[in-house]
Amino acid sequence: MKLLTSIRRELTLLSRSVYFYSEIAVAVICLLVLLVLMPENFDSRATEYAFIDMPQDQAAVMESALFGGAEAPAEVTLGSRGGEIPARLYTTDLKYVYVVNDRDSLIALCEDTGCVGAVLRDPGDAPAFEYFLQGNETERYREYTALLLSANLEDILDAAEKQDVRALEEKPRALTDRQSVLPLMLSVNCVLMGILVAAAFIVEDKKTKVIKALRVVPSPIGIYLAAKMAAVVLMALVTTLIIAAPVMLGDANYLALCLTVICGSFFTISIGVLLASFFDDIGKAFSSVYVLLIIMMIPGILGMIPAAGASWVRFIPSYYVVQSIKESLLNRDAAYALLCCCGFAAGGLILAFISVKRYQAAGIGAGG
Repeated sequence: MKLLTSIRRELTLLSRSVYFYSEIAVAVICLLVLLVLMPENFDSRATEYAFIDMPQDQAAVMESALFGGAEAPAEVTLGSRGGEIPARLYTTDLKYVYVVNDRDSLIALCEDTGCVGAVLRDPGDAPAFEYFLQGNETERYREYTALLLSANLEDILDAAEKQDVRALEEKPRALTDRQSVLPLMLSVNCVLMGILVAAAFIVEDKKTKVIKALRVVPSPIGIYLAAKMAAVVLMALVTTLIIAAPVMLGDANYLALCLTVICGSFFTISIGVLLASFFDDIGKAFSSVYVLLIIMMIPGILGMIPAAGASWVRFIPSYYVVQSIKESLLNRDAAYALLCCCGFAAGGLILAFISVKRYQAAGIGAGG
């Protein structure tokens, strides 16, 4: 009963603090950015230019063979420094390919736009391809184009037809580009910020001498800390739903998401509470908290860059927050999320126990 009373008191104090309104404002701003400024999916298709250097009848056959699997071409006119250039646009899931009628037009477009161009010759000629690159391509891309230059076009087409492609997952579900930002946004704004908020509350209580009042009232330090942590966890849960619900609608596993936020926040808040026990000045506390926050944000940032995945990032606890949130949003692997929650709950309890012992050793509060 005393704990519930303490939680109600902390929620009242929290609702009157600048941190509460800051968190709500940030959550609303994040939501508006997602819904208003960010498209559902970015158009990440590359633009390429091609010229088929063959007699007209052979060029038509080759063009159909190379791009026939795409949508029917659209007749377009492209603006260039050399004037207007007619072209045929083929659109695929991966790229936009503009087929032009002469080599000079191809070169002009490549120079104007900075995109890649290719001249295709008769399969019997060597080389069958001539590429126009910009110099900023990756080494892997340059090696790939060099391989094509040294190969026979007919052999490449034949090998592509015979290539065995197998799906690793039947009907895989993926997040939209807008939804893909949520794991990073929720982990930082709703979970990791608990370190900062919890440390700020307790250091502020130290500065205003509020925490010293626990020495003369029958309130165990454990209840004081538990009430502080519960209030911040509830704030994290509210901001999570403000951001996630309008974006995901009914597609997410909200039970797993809420459990992840509750347990993940409990763990990070426990870190903030423990850090606050070492400082009486909020400036010094924040300098340590910010360094820790930057480290904890690394898994979320790397999660936005698929090619930057590294095994060492798994040693940072926030990696599992991001992955658990992602699984919850995908409504895919609730067992993984539950396992992560158990780990964060256990880690949070250990840190909270250490914090209570530290505050008791400092003579704050009654026995807990």
